[in-house]
Amino acid sequence: MKKILIPLAFSWLEVFTCQALIVYTDVNPDATVNNAAYNLDLDNNGTTDFSLTALGNVTVGWVSCDASAGSLNYVLIDSQNGQYVVSNSSNGNIGASSAYWHQTDSTNVLLYATGLGGSGGWFTNSYDGYVGFKFYIGASYHYGWARVAVNTSNMSFTIKDYAYETVANTAIAAGATPNGFVGIDNEATELASTIKVTNNNQLKKVTVLTDKNISEINIYDVSGRRIKEIKSIEAKESIIDTYGILSGTYIVQVVTNERVENKKIFIVQ
Repeated sequence: MKKILIPLAFSWLEVFTCQALIVYTDVNPDATVNNAAYNLDLDNNGTTDFSLTALGNVTVGWVSCDASAGSLNYVLIDSQNGQYVVSNSSNGNIGASSAYWHQTDSTNVLLYATGLGGSGGWFTNSYDGYVGFKFYIGASYHYGWARVAVNTSNMSFTIKDYAYETVANTAIAAGATPNGFVGIDNEATELASTIKVTNNNQLKKVTVLTDKNISEINIYDVSGRRIKEIKSIEAKESIIDTYGILSGTYIVQVVTNERVENKKIFIVQ
């Protein structure tokens, strides 16, 4: 049954007649980070919820996760007083019953670290894993995940996609999307979603392809401002001209008669 998400300055107003929708964002292309930070905005409202940071090198270095001061956001870790982020497996539960949550607005936690005292962490060897998140939207907590792979040979990480549950205090399965589960552990599996967004910066065009008729497509900047809107498409393929759009990160929202899905793209002019 159809559900529509109406973005108001990127606060999602939900109108639905059946079950809640998981909002999924594909980082397209995957973002690889070395000696820098990636600001993760799980609900795409223009505010950073968590930061993933890679610093150092294979001798002394780490990949960590924290939240902005005062945010009261949490990351799922491996033990009560632990310092390492759990690498959740696909379909693993992320919710109130998950064992250990660490509030990260005061101290960071580690995906992987190496130094004079040795090495440790659950994200190793460039294998995909899911970071579990608990974060505030308004006055309620929501649960989400991000798919991350850490390259321990050069102390970098790659973030591939992320999602969150729109219903407050409701668990989400690691890797869950509106239409199944993403691939895991470098297997030759495809994203269960049948919505594909391809960005060609040279031709200044974005192509959207899906197995269902597309109702509409919206493009938003990171502040939540809608910069392009295409309605009444009613076709399985749509090509969008990006000429004149400033270089930067954008969210392509694709609406079909079955679901709404977000894809993150990087436009270079």
